[in-house]
Amino acid sequence: MEGRRHQLKSRSGAHDVHAEGDDPVVEWYDFGDQAPYESANRLILGLSAQHALAAALNIPISTPDDLAAHVADRFSSFFEVATFLADRGIEPRRETDFLP
Repeated sequence: MEGRRHQLKSRSGAHDVHAEGDDPVVEWYDFGDQAPYESANRLILGLSAQHALAAALNIPISTPDDLAAHVADRFSSFFEVATFLADRGIEPRRETDFLP
């Protein structure tokens, strides 16, 4: 089940975070004249990454959609989330899909 898409503030491509099943997913869809190709870039937060992120943000963990909403309130882009996670040693699963 997919949760509501929470838009992040960045204007470079489309940035959002949402729940897919049990996992919050931070997504950056890069498109437009400045992009050499279209791609969907995803940070998928499994259970251990969710707990580590919630602890780093000092928030209670409840549902994947609630965590997605907290991420949208706190961060402005996919890159900001990725940097925050990396700086704290939190390792999400990463996926990139290149679109024709």
